[in-house]
Amino acid sequence: MFSNCKIFIVVFLSLLALPLCQAVFHFVPEAELSGKVMPIIMPELSMKNWFAGSLQESFTQLVDRKLGLRSYLIRTDNQLNYWLFGEIHQKTKEKLVIGKDHYVFEQNYIDAYIGRDKANLTKMRERVSAIRELQDRLRERKQTFLLVIAPSKANFYAEYLPDNQLGGVSQDELSYNYQHLIVELQKQGVNYWDGREYFAKERGQAIAPLFCKTGTHWTIYGSCLATREIIATANRLAGESWAGPTCTDLEWRERPLWTDGDLLDLTNIWFKGDFYERLAYPRATIPAKQNDLDLFLIGDSFSWNILSQLNSGPFVRNYDFSYYFKTNYASPDNNLKRSLPTDNAGLREFVRQKNLVMIEVNEAGMFDIGWNFAETMNEALKQK
Repeated sequence: MFSNCKIFIVVFLSLLALPLCQAVFHFVPEAELSGKVMPIIMPELSMKNWFAGSLQESFTQLVDRKLGLRSYLIRTDNQLNYWLFGEIHQKTKEKLVIGKDHYVFEQNYIDAYIGRDKANLTKMRERVSAIRELQDRLRERKQTFLLVIAPSKANFYAEYLPDNQLGGVSQDELSYNYQHLIVELQKQGVNYWDGREYFAKERGQAIAPLFCKTGTHWTIYGSCLATREIIATANRLAGESWAGPTCTDLEWRERPLWTDGDLLDLTNIWFKGDFYERLAYPRATIPAKQNDLDLFLIGDSFSWNILSQLNSGPFVRNYDFSYYFKTNYASPDNNLKRSLPTDNAGLREFVRQKNLVMIEVNEAGMFDIGWNFAETMNEALKQK
């Protein structure tokens, strides 16, 4: 009996020592984890920080980050939480929510759908007014403006949301920001393409999923259809005949690729087969001739798939993409090439080279449409 106890104690202590040994000797490669890793900044060594607890907290985070076998322990913990409770525990800004039939959502898109993050309607009205002013100023310069509304997975697949997310939510609260924005855009005469309305019409007849279980954005196939319709809308507004993707030559896969699996990657679990489904991936369409389309796009993460589709032909001569009107990326391969001009004269010259200006926004960002781009651009264009 005593011998068995000693064996148990030795095994137990050995298991406890494994993470420390791994941290020192790295005897096995760590499993890969997905997600953004924020840097840990140690505060200044002082009595104030000591008694405030910031030193201890930062040191604990640092030890946790360096812990051996950390990635294996995180994946195992996440897997057990998923199996036992149907939840994913992760230390990220946006919480992942496992819905019905293994559909994965981000909490902020659910909040937007059920009206938890109501926009200030006065501010929304002012933003739309600034966008209409920008549209008019660009039209005077023979340039086209289009606002693109990207659809939301939480709205598109509302029937797969967990019941506990919808408790006590009235119909008047659902898509609060979206409903008010559409009214305001129509009232003020802003050019827009409504991806939510288009996806709702296409859902029953699309040959492949427009959103998937494992992604937060439209699928690659869905973004192909969206880009095709955006180009068609821009053609009507500009009197042009720019070509767009056809989205008919498809390759089928049994598990998600690229952005179609971005949420599944963030779950950091071991076994992912529950989430797989058959998805379509359009092969590139080669236009007969290159479009003379010079695009300036201001948008969020939904814009990346639009740019990917435009690059596939290519269907754009060149573009600049201002991510949240902060970081600028340029064609042909999204390399960070230059900052946007900060002076009015520089902005005027920069925009003068574009024949299509687009703002893209999704439902989770309607409280801050355009991120002050329209106001900034209007101030620049006022001056000759």
